[in-house]
Amino acid sequence: MKAHKYADLFPLLEGAEFERLVADIRENGLLEPIWLYEDQIIDGRNRYRACKKLGIEPKTRSYTGKDPIGLVVSLNLIRRHLDNTQRAVLGARLEPLYAEAARARQGTRTDIQPNLAGSMEGQARDKAAAMVGVSHSYVSMAKTTLTNAPELEDDMLRGELPLGQAYAIAKSSPVASVRARIFKEVQKQQATEPQTRQIVNRITGRKVDHAHDEDGAVKMLFDAVTALDKAVTALEAADITEADKNEHSKVAKNRIKAILGRLK
Repeated sequence: MKAHKYADLFPLLEGAEFERLVADIRENGLLEPIWLYEDQIIDGRNRYRACKKLGIEPKTRSYTGKDPIGLVVSLNLIRRHLDNTQRAVLGARLEPLYAEAARARQGTRTDIQPNLAGSMEGQARDKAAAMVGVSHSYVSMAKTTLTNAPELEDDMLRGELPLGQAYAIAKSSPVASVRARIFKEVQKQQATEPQTRQIVNRITGRKVDHAHDEDGAVKMLFDAVTALDKAVTALEAADITEADKNEHSKVAKNRIKAILGRLK
C-alpha cells in the first residue's frame, strides 16, 4: 500500500525501534488501525510494515475529516517526544503544505495581490509553528537551514544537532565541503552554540554572530523567555520567605521593564 505524502512528514522507524514495534504487535496485536486518506496510508506506515513482516493483515480506517495534516501531526506528536529542533524541522516541512493548501483554496483566482500572497506564506509559517509548538522564528531558522544545508537534516531529526548550531553552519558558506569541515569540527569538539560560531568564524574568516541576525536574535529572545519562566517557577518553589520572594521579584521586574523598553 502506498504512503501519502503527508505521512512523510515524520521519518520511518528503523533498527531497534522498529524491531520493538514488531515485537509489540506480535505479542499484543495491532491495537491502532492504519489510517488511510485518498486510499493511501496517512498514518501507520511503521505499523503497516510491522504487520507485513509478521504476516498479519492490518486493520485500516479511512479519514474523512477536513484536516488530514492536523491528524498526522497530532497523532505523531502524542507518540514521539520531540525537542524544539525536531519540532522546528517538522514545522519547516509543514509550511509548504499549508501554503499549498491555502493556494488550493484560492483556486484559479488571478486577482491575488503580491502582498496578499506573501501574507499567505506568512500565515502558513505561523500555522505550522503553532501546530508543532515552537515560535515562527524557529521555523524560519529551520527552513533556512534545510534550504542552505539539507545534509544536516538527518542529524537534526536524530536530536544530535541543535537548531542554533545547524543554522550557524548552514549560513557559514554556500560550499558544501566547507560546511562539512565545520560540522566535523563541531562534532569533534562536541561544541556548544557559541563555540560553533567561533569555529565558523575561524574556518570561514568572517564573523557569524546570532545577536546581529534577525532569526537568531528572535531565537535568543524566546530562549530567554523560556529561561525566565523556569526561573520564576523555581523561585515560587524556593524555601525562602515571602518578603524575600517579593524583593527578588521587584528587582527582576524592574530589569525586565528596562530591557523591554528598548524594544519600543
